[in-house]
Amino acid sequence: MSQQLTHRGPFYFSAILLSSLLLSACANQRLAPPDLTAGFPLSSNSLGETRNAQQHLVGHYSAHRFTKDKSQAQKHEMLALIEATPDVITLVGMSGLGNRILTIRLSGEDFTVDRSPLLPAQLDAFYVLRDIQFCFWPEQALRDKLEPNGWRIETTPNSRAFYKKNQLITQVQYEGATPWSGKVHYTDKIMGYTLDINPLD
Repeated sequence: MSQQLTHRGPFYFSAILLSSLLLSACANQRLAPPDLTAGFPLSSNSLGETRNAQQHLVGHYSAHRFTKDKSQAQKHEMLALIEATPDVITLVGMSGLGNRILTIRLSGEDFTVDRSPLLPAQLDAFYVLRDIQFCFWPEQALRDKLEPNGWRIETTPNSRAFYKKNQLITQVQYEGATPWSGKVHYTDKIMGYTLDINPLD
């Protein structure tokens, strides 16, 4: 059986190449991850109050953020001591044995970190601070700082949801009358972990 070969000129192949490039660009645009750091950290004075708090943090980390082996999902616990004034906010993380494993100091929008080698590598201090602010900073302070940076915030009396480019990024559920007074459940949909935060005072 003979095959007929149809001659196609350079414009045909240029059109194919252009179409491929456009499809590739669209695919990359769809897959581009949202900026999860825009607007953070909020300043220390945006908390709007002086507060001392002790909290028990339990983090469940699904493996997909670090490895494709889902059997390697991990759980980590930490006691968090928070001292907040308008000028400085200090968060100290303690291990179950009472060892200091993390210190975050926020002054204005500048923060410093001192971490122990005992702290698991996947616990990024920036995200610890960011998640605390997602959960406990006043709603209006979050809106004022985050919405100009592309975030959308939806709230109910006992929940918060944060979106970027119409994609749900994080959810916060409250069991107490105020964010500080009861258990808080936090879910990061993008990075694959949850936090259960229990007040101890």
